[in-house]
Amino acid sequence: MIGKYARASIFAAVLAMAAPTRAQESQAPDLAPYHAAQFIDGVRLMAPPPDYLGFATSNILIVEQQDGIVVVDSGFARADGDRVVAYVRSFTDKPVKALIITHWHNDHPQGASQIREAWPDVRIIATEQTRFGIDGPARSLGLAYQPSPEWEAAVTAQINEGVAADEAQAANAEHDALQRQRFARRARQFRERIPDIAGTHLVAPTEILRDEILIDDPERPVRVLFLGRANTDGDAIVWLPNQRLVATGDVVVSPIPFGFFSYPADWIEALGRIKALEFELLVPGHGLPQSDSAYVDRLVATITDIRTQVGALAAQRLTLEQVRERVDFSAQTAIFGPTNRRRVAFEGLWLRPMIENAWKEARGIPIVQGEGEAP
Repeated sequence: MIGKYARASIFAAVLAMAAPTRAQESQAPDLAPYHAAQFIDGVRLMAPPPDYLGFATSNILIVEQQDGIVVVDSGFARADGDRVVAYVRSFTDKPVKALIITHWHNDHPQGASQIREAWPDVRIIATEQTRFGIDGPARSLGLAYQPSPEWEAAVTAQINEGVAADEAQAANAEHDALQRQRFARRARQFRERIPDIAGTHLVAPTEILRDEILIDDPERPVRVLFLGRANTDGDAIVWLPNQRLVATGDVVVSPIPFGFFSYPADWIEALGRIKALEFELLVPGHGLPQSDSAYVDRLVATITDIRTQVGALAAQRLTLEQVRERVDFSAQTAIFGPTNRRRVAFEGLWLRPMIENAWKEARGIPIVQGEGEAP
């Protein structure tokens, strides 16, 4: 059990990841853009700092058991998998015995190849739906089960285009100094990731999660759960009952949730099942760990509001664009988007795709992974 004083030390450790001491830097491998820390006994987190502006970069949870290591998610690129390997080897000789892929979106499964290369016997666990997502929508973006120079070239060109646009804005005198610095930093952080792409390729899961898989251990048993469709059609949830810790993948993302190809009604139910675990610590797919259910409640509220407004308009047989014109989510935007930057992110990453999802749901149109509003 995690008491309130332990929670305070947890958050101190997580925040310290953004500013490691010289001693830490001399002892740990270079994991940039990740920082890493043990934040409760035997449980570590690799995460980008809160102000990171580069690729969407998922949290990676690492659980030490008596006979090996359990890793949750693996990053966007081959190099992220290398970072997981280097970090694990910096604190233990134990093998990674299981890698859990929470869902198919590219910043979660694409470092798996290097973990498997380091530990060929690793169990790679995902839902059947995630396996289909990796084999379908992910591959449709040009990825394959072996390195793809064409994919690498396309992604590099896309990054360079964005970097050039940001550098132009960084030189634009119409922006204030803080805005120009932010554009310059984003350009630099995206450019720094280009070398990471080389050799990235997909790895298929070796073990399918249907309802639950138990990875047992006397101190830190790990239950891998499927609690229903939510952010995708096959989100895996990781529950450490002894530590009262839940890792949600992108079912929970803060401070701005992601809503692409998602299932509004089912998502509310899945969040209810997560809350029913009575967790004391929640590790989201992106963002800082949480010690209560306040943000989960906020997600339920915004999804409910979207379903209510969109459902009523869809029942009038309005088109999707007509619905977009008539809904009013200013109250939700004020909560999630208190600054202009967050407002733009909330509207683009959440409201726009979720309005489409709710409209399809109300009209009985299937929500298909990779089809419709895309990031």
